[in-house]
Amino acid sequence: MGRMSSILLPVSNRYNKKTQNERYQFRRQVRNLIKWYSYISQILRMFDKELQKEYVFCSYLIGLLPKDPVELIDLEDKLKLEYYKLQKTFQGEITLDEAKTVYVPAKHKGVKGMDEKTPLDEVIAKINEKFKGNFTEGIRLFCQC
Repeated sequence: MGRMSSILLPVSNRYNKKTQNERYQFRRQVRNLIKWYSYISQILRMFDKELQKEYVFCSYLIGLLPKDPVELIDLEDKLKLEYYKLQKTFQGEITLDEAKTVYVPAKHKGVKGMDEKTPLDEVIAKINEKFKGNFTEGIRLFCQC
């Protein structure tokens, strides 16, 4: 493993000099190469030695590349739940109606890239994750920023 690390170290150093978006795109492309080569090589035999070498190289490289740091948001002193009310809105079975419809496939397909999330989106996601339920008008949240 020592020899492989010495080969991958210059690549890792060049990777660290890139912008955050360039690093993200590179990691995404390397993961895709590993995933698809692994999948295809299970289905049919590959006779391309150079592609096999690139697959092995990328498999080691992806484990060595550092991920971009994620900034954690601490909500402990900034958020106070004043009132929370759970309310039963339905009891019984859910039945499906038989309807004759035509399936329409999605028109826009493709990969978007990095999600553009604002800090407010992350805060809302954390609140919804922590306090599951049906929030009503009775909830009041105070932000001490």
